[in-house]
Amino acid sequence: MHCIYGTKESSNSTEEEAHERAARDFRNDAGIVGGDSCGDWHVVNRRKPCMRFGLALLMALLVPIVGKAEIIDIPSTQGVPTRTLLVANPEPKLTVLLFIGGDGQLRLTEDGKTGHGHTFVRSIDLWKQHKINAVLIDTPFDLGNAMRGHKRGSAEHLTRVAEVVSYYAKNLKTPIWIFGHSMGTSTVAAFLNSGKPEVNHLRGYVVAGTHKGESVPPEIKLPALGIHHKKEACEATPIGASEAIINSRSADTPKAMVLLDGGEDKGHRCQARAYHGFNGIEGEFVDAAAQFMLQHSHSR
Repeated sequence: MHCIYGTKESSNSTEEEAHERAARDFRNDAGIVGGDSCGDWHVVNRRKPCMRFGLALLMALLVPIVGKAEIIDIPSTQGVPTRTLLVANPEPKLTVLLFIGGDGQLRLTEDGKTGHGHTFVRSIDLWKQHKINAVLIDTPFDLGNAMRGHKRGSAEHLTRVAEVVSYYAKNLKTPIWIFGHSMGTSTVAAFLNSGKPEVNHLRGYVVAGTHKGESVPPEIKLPALGIHHKKEACEATPIGASEAIINSRSADTPKAMVLLDGGEDKGHRCQARAYHGFNGIEGEFVDAAAQFMLQHSHSR
């Protein structure tokens, strides 16, 4: 159930090191292996606008993405490309670019697999019922986190975000939304604050489980949605952080705040299997975002 209110590395690491990183990710986010299997391994198409890059992760540890998916490496002026995974809809009404939390690294492989159990990974195939293209955005380097400090506002990261936004706006020719969860909201806020011309490609934005202290300038009048779990317990992402962004929107800006309830609370309170990660209510999570985006995709 939910309630709505408001109207606003690159790396030279060895295979053993890559294996250890993958195993550590799984230990930190209990239940990723086995518990999330959605079906057979899915082989994706491979578009090559640029050179190959990436880590070789052990295939047995990786989580499948189901549905028509395509790895697209976006060329970058910052060096290695930015890897993305497009799960396309045959009749898309819009495209949503998904920025995960934590260090931002999905470590997507050439055939579209990932060992990450983030909310966006678990729910990636739910967007198709709404006729929405969904794109997972990876990063070739560690973006840090709330404990270590983060690089979401760095020039390199924001340039990569701008390049991804520009690529999908020009090639898919649908309304483009950006959606950040947890530390991914820091990417959304930093991009909207950046003054980059690519912000003009956006039709709106969504923040969920927002990192404390983030803000969006009042002059940004794009439709804005905040989503949070009623039982959020992560100190770095209080409900008030999402509310602050939505409540600071101008009266003429389409906006809404959604509080979800239910699901399961497992593992660390700031991880993907806790209420923080909307564990067990991914359907409601995607539905809330999709409904708002579809309603306001013609707004400017």
